Amino acid sequence: MNKPITRRSVLAGTGYLGATGLLNTLPAWAQAPSAPASLPPVCLTNYYMAGDGAKFDRMEYRDKHVALLRSLFGDALDRIELRSPPKAKRNDPGPSAQAGAPPQPILAIESVWIKALDAYAVAARNAGEKIAASMKGISSGKVAVQYEQLIAAKGESRESVAQGSNCFVTLYPSKGDGTWNEKYYTETYLPMMMEAYGPDAIRRVEVCKGISVPGGGKPVFLSAVNVYIKDQQAYMMKGMQAGKTLMAEGMKISTIFPVMGQYEVYAVG
Repeated sequence: MNKPITRRSVLAGTGYLGATGLLNTLPAWAQAPSAPASLPPVCLTNYYMAGDGAKFDRMEYRDKHVALLRSLFGDALDRIELRSPPKAKRNDPGPSAQAGAPPQPILAIESVWIKALDAYAVAARNAGEKIAASMKGISSGKVAVQYEQLIAAKGESRESVAQGSNCFVTLYPSKGDGTWNEKYYTETYLPMMMEAYGPDAIRRVEVCKGISVPGGGKPVFLSAVNVYIKDQQAYMMKGMQAGKTLMAEGMKISTIFPVMGQYEVYAVG
């Protein structure tokens, strides 16, 4: 059983969150029922949003920031993963909302999976200034921060997802009284999707549920679904074959129109 997150332990680590906000409360985490026991269900996810000249230097993040996080947190973190829209040109620092660039609703998604909460909280206490200084040269613009719980995982292990992998991301924003049917997605739709695509097309699927945000209130996204693609061509072909059926079933998942996009796993650590 995973150790629950308490208000005290989280507040001890608010240095890490200093650049984005203070986390007031965070509920206890339940065991992720569909995930292997070796996978911790606690994830801090940062969504770097487009707009107003926002930018994200993914090369700087990969080459320097990942190493900084590892030096500060060590084995308290299970995995660091950065996903960003793929770029056509090499040596490109990453997505930008500057004039002339293609519109991107989300410039980058940073997932920080926490292995040992107590060790994370202790290390985070004095890490805020170093992390903020590093991120100042990487990102400009708004960032949406939330804690997420892994509620389902299918396919290969998380470690099998390497840098350079393609990932199709589906996000369900929190909007008014909009709903997302967790039970239907995990018990009906996800197995149906995995059967339709098969292991040759999809390497792994992770389904996360938004739990809390710094400062309280609703998570920005009710749910985030990451489909890690093993073979892009097979994925597209299977999608054309099963698209109508899955689309019809997908209407039962949520009353919210999702935000979808193709991303690249650009950095892991």
